[in-house]
Amino acid sequence: MCVIFKRIFFLNNFFKALIIAFSSDFIDKFIFFVENGTINGFTKANLLYSRISSNNLTCAYFESKYHGELREDTLHLYKLFCYKLAFVVFYQNVVQWIQKYIEQSVTDTPRHLDLKLKKEKFLIMQKLKLNASNSKSEIIVDLIQNCK
Repeated sequence: MCVIFKRIFFLNNFFKALIIAFSSDFIDKFIFFVENGTINGFTKANLLYSRISSNNLTCAYFESKYHGELREDTLHLYKLFCYKLAFVVFYQNVVQWIQKYIEQSVTDTPRHLDLKLKKEKFLIMQKLKLNASNSKSEIIVDLIQNCK
């Protein structure tokens, strides 16, 4: 059952990373910031223009320039795609590291129960050391009586 949950968690993180990378302009803005040093002008750089023939007007709308046909800047398209895939891998690894850290830092047993188990184990080891000469059946009977 635990393996099923881990695989569902893995797929969930994978699809979340894909959604963040490919449906938002987060990576596009990041690449624009790295190339230009500022985020100013991002919207203007990503405006597409459409000519309305009946009125001879030009309409501008915000859309990724890389939807549709490939143009001369295919290198930028491939770079953008590689950054998005790298983001998916990075996001998935960070989330899995956080999950592993939480799994290891949160114990399965409550502290008072853990202390009680350690105390009983210590008492059993003490009885075994003291009664090394007695038979096994006497030790077990003595331990059962002491644990009650």
